[in-house]
Amino acid sequence: MDNEIKKTLWATADKLRSNMDAAEYKHIVLGLIFLKYVSDSFAEHRAKLEERFADPNDEYFIEDHETRAKDLEVSKGTINNVSTYEKGVEPSRAKRKLSHGDIVISTVRPDRGSYFLALNAATNLIASTGFAVFTPHTVPFSFLYIFLTDEEQLTFYGKRADGAAYPAINQSVISEMELVIPADEILSSFHSITEPILSKTANNLREGEWLCVVRDSLLPRLISGRISAGLDRS
Repeated sequence: MDNEIKKTLWATADKLRSNMDAAEYKHIVLGLIFLKYVSDSFAEHRAKLEERFADPNDEYFIEDHETRAKDLEVSKGTINNVSTYEKGVEPSRAKRKLSHGDIVISTVRPDRGSYFLALNAATNLIASTGFAVFTPHTVPFSFLYIFLTDEEQLTFYGKRADGAAYPAINQSVISEMELVIPADEILSSFHSITEPILSKTANNLREGEWLCVVRDSLLPRLISGRISAGLDRS
Protein backbone atom coordinates (compact mmCIF):
# COMPACT_ATOMS: atom_id res chain seq x y z
CA MET A 1 0.00 0.00 0.00
CA ASP A 2 2.83 2.39 0.93
CA ASN A 3 4.56 1.68 -2.37
CA GLU A 4 1.38 2.48 -4.29
CA ILE A 5 1.04 5.79 -2.46
CA LYS A 6 4.69 6.64 -3.13
CA LYS A 7 4.24 5.81 -6.83
CA THR A 8 1.14 8.01 -7.03
CA LEU A 9 2.86 10.91 -5.29
CA TRP A 10 5.93 10.59 -7.49
CA ALA A 11 3.85 10.46 -10.66
CA THR A 12 1.92 13.54 -9.53
CA ALA A 13 5.09 15.45 -8.73
CA ASP A 14 6.69 14.38 -12.02
CA LYS A 15 3.63 15.50 -13.97
CA LEU A 16 3.67 18.85 -12.21
CA ARG A 17 7.38 19.27 -12.93
CA SER A 18 6.78 18.73 -16.66
CA ASN A 19 9.90 19.87 -18.51
CA MET A 20 11.19 21.91 -15.62
CA ASP A 21 14.65 21.01 -14.40
CA ALA A 22 14.67 19.45 -10.92
CA ALA A 23 17.09 22.12 -9.72
CA GLU A 24 14.45 24.78 -10.44
CA TYR A 25 11.48 22.73 -9.33
CA LYS A 26 12.83 22.15 -5.83
CA HIS A 27 12.95 25.87 -5.05
CA ILE A 28 9.22 26.17 -5.63
CA VAL A 29 7.91 23.04 -3.95
CA LEU A 30 10.37 22.13 -1.20
CA GLY A 31 9.83 25.39 0.67
CA LEU A 32 6.08 24.80 0.71
CA ILE A 33 6.56 21.20 1.85
CA PHE A 34 8.86 22.35 4.66
CA LEU A 35 6.27 24.87 5.86
CA LYS A 36 3.68 22.10 5.80
CA TYR A 37 5.98 19.89 7.89
CA VAL A 38 6.52 22.64 10.49
CA SER A 39 2.78 23.31 10.66
CA ASP A 40 1.95 19.62 11.09
CA SER A 41 4.60 19.29 13.82
CA PHE A 42 3.04 22.19 15.70
CA ALA A 43 -0.44 20.70 15.34
CA GLU A 44 0.85 17.39 16.71
CA HIS A 45 2.45 19.11 19.71
CA ARG A 46 -0.74 21.09 20.35
CA ALA A 47 -2.81 17.88 20.31
CA LYS A 48 -0.47 16.34 22.88
CA LEU A 49 -0.87 19.41 25.11
CA GLU A 50 -4.66 19.18 24.84
CA GLU A 51 -4.48 15.56 26.00
CA ARG A 52 -2.31 16.51 28.96
CA PHE A 53 -4.60 19.37 29.95
CA ALA A 54 -7.54 16.94 29.96
CA ASP A 55 -5.78 14.14 31.90
CA PRO A 56 -6.56 14.36 35.66
CA ASN A 57 -3.38 12.40 36.42
CA ASP A 58 -1.11 14.78 34.56
CA GLU A 59 0.62 17.75 36.20
CA TYR A 60 -0.67 19.93 33.33
CA PHE A 61 -4.31 19.06 34.09
CA ILE A 62 -6.78 21.96 34.03
CA GLU A 63 -10.22 21.15 35.37
CA ASP A 64 -12.22 23.75 33.48
CA HIS A 65 -12.62 22.89 29.77
CA GLU A 66 -13.03 26.50 28.68
CA THR A 67 -9.79 27.40 30.40
CA ARG A 68 -8.01 24.56 28.58
CA ALA A 69 -9.10 26.07 25.30
CA LYS A 70 -8.04 29.58 26.28
CA ASP A 71 -4.72 28.37 27.60
CA LEU A 72 -3.77 27.38 24.07
CA GLU A 73 -4.54 30.79 22.64
CA VAL A 74 -1.25 32.38 23.69
CA SER A 75 2.25 30.99 24.16
CA LYS A 76 5.54 32.72 24.91
CA GLY A 77 5.45 35.94 22.96
CA THR A 78 2.91 34.68 20.44
CA ILE A 79 -0.84 34.75 19.79
CA ASN A 80 -1.68 31.24 18.62
CA ASN A 81 -5.31 31.80 17.79
CA VAL A 82 -7.82 34.64 17.58
CA SER A 83 -11.56 34.02 17.83
CA THR A 84 -13.72 36.35 15.74
CA TYR A 85 -17.19 37.48 16.80
CA GLU A 86 -19.79 39.85 15.37
CA LYS A 87 -20.20 43.04 17.35
CA GLY A 88 -22.81 42.57 20.06
CA VAL A 89 -22.47 38.77 20.29
CA GLU A 90 -18.95 38.61 21.72
CA PRO A 91 -18.63 36.64 25.00
CA SER A 92 -18.86 38.53 28.28
CA ARG A 93 -15.23 37.69 29.09
CA ALA A 94 -14.06 39.90 26.18
CA LYS A 95 -13.28 43.01 28.20
CA ARG A 96 -10.09 44.88 27.31
CA LYS A 97 -9.36 46.53 23.97
CA LEU A 98 -5.65 46.36 23.21
CA SER A 99 -3.43 49.19 22.04
CA HIS A 100 0.08 49.38 20.60
CA GLY A 101 2.65 48.53 23.27
CA ASP A 102 0.29 46.73 25.67
CA ILE A 103 1.76 43.74 27.52
CA VAL A 104 -0.65 40.82 27.92
CA ILE A 105 -0.01 38.03 30.45
CA SER A 106 -2.22 35.04 31.19
CA THR A 107 -3.37 35.05 34.81
CA VAL A 108 -4.03 31.29 34.73
CA ARG A 109 -0.92 29.25 35.58
CA PRO A 110 1.20 32.34 34.88
CA ASP A 111 4.48 30.52 35.48
CA ARG A 112 3.96 28.70 32.16
CA GLY A 113 4.70 31.92 30.36
CA SER A 114 1.66 32.64 28.21
CA TYR A 115 2.19 36.28 27.21
CA PHE A 116 2.67 38.58 24.23
CA LEU A 117 3.42 42.16 23.30
CA ALA A 118 0.73 43.92 21.27
CA LEU A 119 2.57 45.74 18.50
CA ASN A 120 0.46 47.57 15.91
CA ALA A 121 -2.56 45.79 17.35
CA ALA A 122 -5.71 45.66 15.24
CA THR A 123 -8.34 48.16 16.35
CA ASN A 124 -10.75 45.32 17.19
CA LEU A 125 -8.29 43.12 19.14
CA ILE A 126 -9.70 42.42 22.60
CA ALA A 127 -8.29 40.39 25.49
CA SER A 128 -10.50 38.27 27.71
CA THR A 129 -10.68 38.39 31.49
CA GLY A 130 -8.22 35.49 31.63
CA PHE A 131 -5.42 37.91 30.77
CA ALA A 132 -3.85 40.82 32.63
CA VAL A 133 -3.15 43.82 30.38
CA PHE A 134 -0.48 46.38 31.26
CA THR A 135 -0.16 49.70 29.42
CA PRO A 136 3.15 51.53 29.92
CA HIS A 137 2.88 55.25 30.61
CA THR A 138 6.19 56.43 32.08
CA VAL A 139 8.59 53.85 30.61
CA PRO A 140 9.04 52.39 27.10
CA PHE A 141 7.00 49.26 26.40
CA SER A 142 10.22 47.36 25.67
CA PHE A 143 11.51 47.86 29.22
CA LEU A 144 8.23 46.91 30.88
CA TYR A 145 7.67 43.92 28.59
CA ILE A 146 11.08 42.38 29.21
CA PHE A 147 10.81 43.00 32.96
CA LEU A 148 7.31 41.52 33.34
CA THR A 149 8.07 38.43 31.22
CA ASP A 150 11.45 37.58 32.70
CA GLU A 151 11.70 33.92 33.80
CA GLU A 152 12.23 34.89 37.44
CA GLN A 153 9.14 37.08 37.32
CA LEU A 154 7.07 34.26 35.82
CA THR A 155 8.21 31.95 38.61
CA PHE A 156 7.19 34.60 41.13
CA TYR A 157 3.73 34.88 39.57
CA GLY A 158 3.33 31.11 39.79
CA LYS A 159 4.15 31.11 43.49
CA ARG A 160 1.55 33.82 44.13
CA ALA A 161 -1.21 32.03 42.21
CA ASP A 162 -4.17 30.76 44.23
CA GLY A 163 -6.13 27.54 43.66
CA ALA A 164 -5.11 23.90 43.38
CA ALA A 165 -6.75 22.65 40.17
CA TYR A 166 -7.11 26.16 38.72
CA PRO A 167 -4.18 28.29 39.99
CA ALA A 168 -4.57 31.91 38.95
CA ILE A 169 -3.04 35.21 39.98
CA ASN A 170 -4.79 38.51 40.61
CA GLN A 171 -3.61 41.28 38.29
CA SER A 172 -3.04 43.55 41.28
CA VAL A 173 -0.21 41.28 42.46
CA ILE A 174 1.72 42.28 39.34
CA SER A 175 0.59 45.90 39.02
CA GLU A 176 1.50 46.68 42.64
CA MET A 177 5.07 45.40 42.36
CA GLU A 178 7.85 47.89 42.94
CA LEU A 179 10.68 48.18 40.44
CA VAL A 180 13.73 50.36 39.94
CA ILE A 181 13.38 52.60 36.88
CA PRO A 182 16.64 53.67 35.22
CA ALA A 183 17.38 57.22 34.15
CA ASP A 184 15.61 58.52 31.06
CA GLU A 185 18.73 58.41 28.88
CA ILE A 186 19.33 54.77 29.80
CA LEU A 187 15.70 53.89 29.08
CA SER A 188 15.91 55.68 25.74
CA SER A 189 19.10 53.87 24.80
CA PHE A 190 17.63 50.51 25.88
CA HIS A 191 14.49 51.09 23.83
CA SER A 192 16.48 52.12 20.75
CA ILE A 193 18.22 48.74 20.85
CA THR A 194 15.37 46.43 21.84
CA GLU A 195 12.41 47.98 20.00
CA PRO A 196 13.70 47.11 16.50
CA ILE A 197 14.33 43.52 17.65
CA LEU A 198 10.85 43.18 19.13
CA SER A 199 9.27 44.75 16.04
CA LYS A 200 11.25 42.50 13.70
CA THR A 201 10.20 39.45 15.70
CA ALA A 202 6.54 40.49 15.49
CA ASN A 203 6.83 41.11 11.74
CA ASN A 204 8.48 37.72 11.22
CA LEU A 205 5.62 36.02 13.06
CA ARG A 206 3.04 37.84 10.93
CA GLU A 207 4.91 36.93 7.74
CA GLY A 208 5.08 33.32 8.88
CA GLU A 209 1.31 33.28 9.36
CA TRP A 210 0.83 34.75 5.87
CA LEU A 211 3.19 32.18 4.36
CA CYS A 212 1.08 29.43 5.93
CA VAL A 213 -2.01 30.89 4.26
CA VAL A 214 -0.21 31.07 0.91
CA ARG A 215 1.14 27.53 1.33
CA ASP A 216 -2.27 26.07 2.10
CA SER A 217 -3.71 27.86 -0.90
CA LEU A 218 -0.98 27.10 -3.45
CA LEU A 219 0.28 23.63 -2.57
CA PRO A 220 -2.96 21.73 -3.43
CA ARG A 221 -3.24 23.68 -6.70
CA LEU A 222 0.38 22.99 -7.64
CA ILE A 223 0.07 19.27 -6.93
CA SER A 224 -3.24 18.98 -8.79
CA GLY A 225 -1.86 20.91 -11.76
CA ARG A 226 -4.50 23.63 -11.58
CA ILE A 227 -1.74 26.25 -11.65
CA SER A 228 1.73 26.16 -13.16
CA ALA A 229 5.02 27.22 -11.65
CA GLY A 230 5.12 30.12 -14.09
CA LEU A 231 8.84 30.01 -14.83
CA ASP A 232 10.02 31.26 -18.21
CA ARG A 233 12.41 28.65 -19.65
CA SER A 234 13.13 30.53 -22.89
